[in-house]
Amino acid sequence: MEETDLNNTQSFITRGSTFVKDKPAEVLMKKVRICNLILFLLGTPFLNGISIGFSYGYTNQATPLIEAQYHWETKEQKAFYNSLIGASFILGIVLGSAPAGKLVQYGRRKLIIVSIVIMMIGTSITLVERVWCLLLGRVICGIARGFFNIAVTRMQEEFIPPHLYSTLGPSYPVSCTLGTFLATCSGLLLPPDSSSQKTLQAVTIWRYIFGFPLIPLALAMVL
Repeated sequence: MEETDLNNTQSFITRGSTFVKDKPAEVLMKKVRICNLILFLLGTPFLNGISIGFSYGYTNQATPLIEAQYHWETKEQKAFYNSLIGASFILGIVLGSAPAGKLVQYGRRKLIIVSIVIMMIGTSITLVERVWCLLLGRVICGIARGFFNIAVTRMQEEFIPPHLYSTLGPSYPVSCTLGTFLATCSGLLLPPDSSSQKTLQAVTIWRYIFGFPLIPLALAMVL
């Protein structure tokens, strides 16, 4: 039997006998595929959006802590490295978005999975207590976001029905905003900015904050 549309599963009933177009197992499998597709279209953008928004915003809250950890004392050092940290993620987005339009032709879902793996690698690199690892990791995370931005919007346009797009389409940008909000709230876990250098250098919770995006990324991989 040739599969056509997932929504065309139906039974034909004739007098005296019942002709079933699809076997019960096939009907069940089609329903499972539909559920998986819906879960992928909504859950993956939402979870990945949280990790992306969080990665973009957590450095703002951790600036005093980062400055203490890397022993930046002069205003010139602080301004230089903070500018690099802020620009590194944007640079990655530019580098990822440029080829994403071509790469998406090889498969939307494949590119989404690749972007999740790349972002997990980049997030892991930021946990290394070296400033260049932090910058490199954020560039890699930005590249992943560039890939994901193109792939997920294209996939949503193709698979979400037009009458539902206005309701389901914004799930990705909304989740990015939610992730940035969570990053802002993460500042509550950090010591006050007025704390001494010794106190700031002794804090290790920054690793949990930097590594938090791995949780939604891992859940997105399961989907």
